[in-house]
Amino acid sequence: MEFPGQEWNELWPFIIIGFGAQLVDGALGMAFGSIATSLLIGLVGMPPAQASYQVHAIKSLTTAASALSHLLTGNVDKRLFWRLAFTGMAGGISGTFVLGRVDGAIIKLFVLA
Repeated sequence: MEFPGQEWNELWPFIIIGFGAQLVDGALGMAFGSIATSLLIGLVGMPPAQASYQVHAIKSLTTAASALSHLLTGNVDKRLFWRLAFTGMAGGISGTFVLGRVDGAIIKLFVLA
């Protein structure tokens, strides 16, 4: 299997980082984002905004699958969902705005800490 414009030796760091972060997340139920983002910035040298984008794109797909599973099994408090939905969206939008406007070198220090 080939990815257009990508060599396997370029993909291995991402595969290993994703596997390791998901292993911890599966065991603890948290920390995928912080581990993957820190490793993408620290080991791969990816800019903070791009690392955040990559991790959030992956988390969006896995979270959607999990949400669909919970919804189909009737495991969702719909009243609580709607109370949290709008504040969650506001936090995501404001976080994206801040991350996109602040210098990457400054954010890199906080992420790696």
